[in-house]
Amino acid sequence: MESQGLVLETAGGFYCSNCTFYNGDIPQCAMCEHPRDLDGAAGTDFADRLAQEDDGTDDEQSLDDVQNGSEDTRAEALASPHPAAPHRYQGTLTSGTDPNQELLNAVISKKSISSLQRWVLHGANTNHVFREHCKFGRSALCYAVQQNDATMVSNLLALDADVNMKMDDGETALSLAIKNKKYDGTDMTRLLLSKGADVVSMEGLKLNVTMEYWMEQAGIFPVDERRRKRLEPFHLSNIVELPYCVIGQRFAMHSIRDMIIQFWTDQQAAGHKPLVLLLPGPPGHGKTFLCKNIADALVPKDNSILISLSGTRDDADLFGSRHGGFTRSDMSSDGQLVAFLRSRQGKRNIVLLDEFEKLADLVNCLGWGQAERIYNSFLEPWQDGYLTDPSRNSNGQKIDCRQTIFVCMSNRGQEEIIKFAKANPTVYKSQQDDSDRHWIKVNLVERILKPLWEKFFVGIKPELVALFRRFDAVIPFLPFTEKEQLVVADTVIRSYLARYRDPPQTDPSINLAHRRMIGDLIVHHSRKVALLASESYCPFEGASSLQKYAKNEISSLLATKFFNTELDAAPKVKIGEEIKQECWIDVIPDEKRCHIAFSPPQESDEDEKKTPPGVQTPAKMKSEDQQQPSTHSSLHDEHEASPEEVRRARIDKIAGHELHPLSQN
Repeated sequence: MESQGLVLETAGGFYCSNCTFYNGDIPQCAMCEHPRDLDGAAGTDFADRLAQEDDGTDDEQSLDDVQNGSEDTRAEALASPHPAAPHRYQGTLTSGTDPNQELLNAVISKKSISSLQRWVLHGANTNHVFREHCKFGRSALCYAVQQNDATMVSNLLALDADVNMKMDDGETALSLAIKNKKYDGTDMTRLLLSKGADVVSMEGLKLNVTMEYWMEQAGIFPVDERRRKRLEPFHLSNIVELPYCVIGQRFAMHSIRDMIIQFWTDQQAAGHKPLVLLLPGPPGHGKTFLCKNIADALVPKDNSILISLSGTRDDADLFGSRHGGFTRSDMSSDGQLVAFLRSRQGKRNIVLLDEFEKLADLVNCLGWGQAERIYNSFLEPWQDGYLTDPSRNSNGQKIDCRQTIFVCMSNRGQEEIIKFAKANPTVYKSQQDDSDRHWIKVNLVERILKPLWEKFFVGIKPELVALFRRFDAVIPFLPFTEKEQLVVADTVIRSYLARYRDPPQTDPSINLAHRRMIGDLIVHHSRKVALLASESYCPFEGASSLQKYAKNEISSLLATKFFNTELDAAPKVKIGEEIKQECWIDVIPDEKRCHIAFSPPQESDEDEKKTPPGVQTPAKMKSEDQQQPSTHSSLHDEHEASPEEVRRARIDKIAGHELHPLSQN
């Protein structure tokens, strides 16, 4: 049975028997270009073995879901027909099969984590170095990084791949992410740093402004494996990655992290009551985004829920009712919150209540105020840890929600928070040490926000002050500092430009909503572009104001130039086996507007060769902070210049040698 040099169609996809490379749905081998075996006669025994493999669909639980779940969740997963546990695969290896090569095939073809686990159980080493296609050697993790596959990178690291392993030429996964020419490796850099990648060896590499920020975060918030291991018995080890979830908000990250660790590592100290947090702040500054990331990292996907209270019209929407609803038999209805907690009682849950203040002016169809009834309904579970099931068939049974975290997000108090940040620029920009955070807690939370919210509840009904006192902490989200505005602007611009690197989506079979005119185009932008975009920042809109600039100025500029065929003159560059076009976006200084160039801006790159900010030790960064005035200004002190004036002064002052084009990574 001849099979040499043929690509076989199997249950697992097209497989090249010549170079052992999975091709997915591609009938011709992408590695050695051997044709497919059209007769399907060759390699029958191998095809039969691959027929036992899964198809990589999403119906399986991820490794993190099983590891982070409760005892019941993990037991249920192991007992399910398709568990994520390694024991699912019961087959044996065919003679001559190399588990390490099979693991690499699974990585390149983007198989599910169960496929990776299968080959690891058969002896594959996730840190094996492959030298067949690269003389300096590359590990499976390096291949996943070069493909910019964040899911595969996370799966390999969960299977003990070494994030700091050096190849023969000294490259690491982090350095390859920074140097990636095919994809923008900025977000991959963030991911690797959150997993403990070492930044010391990155000295001398060209970094864009967002990479520099995450390098600095790694210097301030290093991923400490000792802390991770201490939290493993409580399934909270992923909380050490919290500083890499959102830009800025160091005060909020510290506070939320400490409250969660205290709550879920010692339930007796918490008094067997749920944890209730209030997060006020202006919109667009990461409240919802950070909370979603916390929920994804700490509880299974089905154990978190986001409820927008702006759409709530009656307490029955949340807590149900016996007197009205859609069930004919008992004329009762389930509320959204009750239905969620009932099926998950006694387990760790996270309930996110967005726009918590919007209930204040709510009236029903009869004109009756609903705020008092809805807010009163929260008092029982928050105070007692149990919620009475309102459905008729429950007979008044209690729903256990003692291990639930309730997070209430609100824009109320945003004006006071913005005024506080403007009046106290030095301390709010730092937020690094305990003294700064304590000062913010005393002068902003205790003196301004708590009285504001207490007055809010008393204004609805005086008795609701008991509900306000049930909040375990009030944690404000502050406006972005000037540095954070620059990083957010750069991140938003990159999110728009990264899409253009993929081929255009113009096929008629593609849904109109998913078609894209521009493709196979690598677009770089200089730091001056991000600095100019940061001028559009509005503290009352947050990241949304920067997204508007990227959409209206950057994306529309490219669309116009492409429509007018001006981008056809962009130079072509070969990335691997693909041919793409390349252009640069820069700023015209006199007009302060963006334009497109077909060659890199002529700017010095001396500053980019300096030591990245993340390589500095925290002590060094602290000493630099101490050079600034250490006294906290009073709440009513006037700032010397407005943030807009400062930004305009900076952009006027900066010369060509101070800003450089981003690396072409």
